[in-house]
Amino acid sequence: MGRAGGAAGPASAAMASYRRPGPAGGSEVTDPMSADDCSSPVDPHRALSRLLAHPDGRGPVYTWFGGHGFAVRGDVEPLQLLFHVEGLEVTAPAVPARRLLLVRDPASEALLERRRNPWTGRHCNVELQIQTVTPLPLSPLMPIFVTRDKVIALLEQHLPGRDSSARQLVASRAALENERIAAVDYVGTWQTSTAWWPWMQMEDESGYLFTRMFLRKYARPGELPPRLKADIDERFPELLE
Repeated sequence: MGRAGGAAGPASAAMASYRRPGPAGGSEVTDPMSADDCSSPVDPHRALSRLLAHPDGRGPVYTWFGGHGFAVRGDVEPLQLLFHVEGLEVTAPAVPARRLLLVRDPASEALLERRRNPWTGRHCNVELQIQTVTPLPLSPLMPIFVTRDKVIALLEQHLPGRDSSARQLVASRAALENERIAAVDYVGTWQTSTAWWPWMQMEDESGYLFTRMFLRKYARPGELPPRLKADIDERFPELLE
């Protein structure tokens, strides 16, 4: 089974909170969701804890959709879209979250239960992931949350460094203008060097499994997108109980 290398190194200066000038020459800590420059370091722990806060004592529901693509080392853009993914995370105060990840055919959007592996030529079962989530340490690059407008601004600027950072979040501005994506509150990306999933054997290939996700927050399960809710009601009704 091919591997894409080891885990990210320990967090260092990249974990520092982003600060901007404040009154009287001081500084104030900004909200990670609204940092003026998303190429500046943002503490992922602060961003995630702010996102998952439960101010009213009830846990919100988060959905995400996007895709997995494969790229060899040194490439910024995926060489091939492997499949679309759609997920759900049900949170509640002081208890582990419940998470579901569905894998969809990139052409038909049907749930994938079997697929032909393009590297081996063999057909194999696709494993749907359903689990409870215990918080784990995050790497400096995982996750990054910025507003959709900030990403569009970075794509328009085409500045060295900033443009490449924005393109790790989305493939293009056209993707952000997609009607479905336009309604998303925040854009997130998960990009890491990891071992391939067992059912994704890549033989001698070595590289990265790129994940690009668009995140949405809902107050109640009844607000979920109809297709996702129908799949959950049919296959995993216990998630929303």
